[in-house]
Amino acid sequence: MFPEFYLFLIIVFSLIFNLTLKNYYNSFEFVNFSIYYILILLFFLFIILLSQFGISVAFFNNNFYIDPFITSSKLFILSCLIFVFLLSLDYFKFERFQITEYSTIVLLALLGMFLLVSSNDFIVLYLSLELQSFCLYILASLKRYSNLSIEAALKYFILGSFSSGIFLFGISLLYGFFGTTNFSEINVLVYSSDVFFDYSFLVIISLLFISIGVLFKLAIFPFHFWIADVYEGSPMVVTAFFAIVPKLSFLVVFIKLFFFVFLKFYFYFAQFLFPFGLSSIIVGILLSLYATKIKRLLAYSAITHMGYIVVALSLCSLSGLDSFLIYVITYVLSSIGIFAVLLSFRRSSSFHKVRNITDLSGMLKSNPLLSLVFAILLLSSAGIPPLAGFFGKFFVFQSLMESDAYLLAGSVILFSVVSSIYYIRLIRFIFFNNPEINVIFHTIKIS
Repeated sequence: MFPEFYLFLIIVFSLIFNLTLKNYYNSFEFVNFSIYYILILLFFLFIILLSQFGISVAFFNNNFYIDPFITSSKLFILSCLIFVFLLSLDYFKFERFQITEYSTIVLLALLGMFLLVSSNDFIVLYLSLELQSFCLYILASLKRYSNLSIEAALKYFILGSFSSGIFLFGISLLYGFFGTTNFSEINVLVYSSDVFFDYSFLVIISLLFISIGVLFKLAIFPFHFWIADVYEGSPMVVTAFFAIVPKLSFLVVFIKLFFFVFLKFYFYFAQFLFPFGLSSIIVGILLSLYATKIKRLLAYSAITHMGYIVVALSLCSLSGLDSFLIYVITYVLSSIGIFAVLLSFRRSSSFHKVRNITDLSGMLKSNPLLSLVFAILLLSSAGIPPLAGFFGKFFVFQSLMESDAYLLAGSVILFSVVSSIYYIRLIRFIFFNNPEINVIFHTIKIS
């Protein structure tokens, strides 16, 4: 538990440091220094996690467990958080809320993620989930002067509390069946033939409640209604954090539960999981076609990407798990790049914020290099070869073909082609809605 204790000490030090120097919150030098010292401390945390790689041990009365998979997950989550902090280096110079609140709450959320990933008991899992969720609710309302931000945070809190209640209800059912909440003990009982045949239906029902709570956190259809408002009401750097970091911890929990603890029931559960993934792809694409604001477009695009990830998980095969891991990596990398470019667009053209899709018009003139990078990232997200996003989707399709789901693979390919429309629309606004280019095209047309 040394990484978690070290992270807790960072949070305490950050609180004391911020209270001591609270009169310098609005100083640009203070903002940069705050982010730099947090990045240095997180770098040492990264080294500590690397030193634990290869260790497999249960501790704290078997309530926590680490192994190479869990350590790798923590390293990946921490790396993504470091990138998000790097994105925010210049952001807070032009915003009216305080960097110290943001950094402290994000570190608390990271502590919740680490505990969530290491948990080996449902009670610890639920408490870690709530620690992380409360931090996310606060991050969504950081713009206290914005009614939109407060409304988004309130909606997120109400729906999130409802999903946590469903999650807790599923845990209580499991405790009633097995008489324990420990993952290791439940795993032993699951592989007992008596439990499997006598309580299989009841266990599946309880797992459905637990999975609904996790699917809400991943914004899977029909539990996606909160994501667009939360993305829209949050600051751009907080939106980047929501889109990248928290979902990784929930996906790790998903894998732990259904590929390790309840693997014997996974075949039954996959029949329930696949329709949610496919419907998320369809709904995310349809909503994206009518989006006019850039954050809402990113929210609907996230629903689509999570749909592909859930489809890969529902295949109940090693190839599906491999395609899931590849897709998650490509999704994270492309999301980091897209938000980095959008934050850079914000700092261009007299610090203009990119809110609507039409605001991208003219960006080619002010930022030709960033416009080109943004177009490449969008094409990668659309799955255009030979970019990274193509390989993520290709392995999902290949896993579907190996599972003999030819009709479903064809449907996913068809909707993947349709999804490229809204990415191409963004590229059109950047490259072909430029006033000078429009004048040239108009002159050629007249000639």
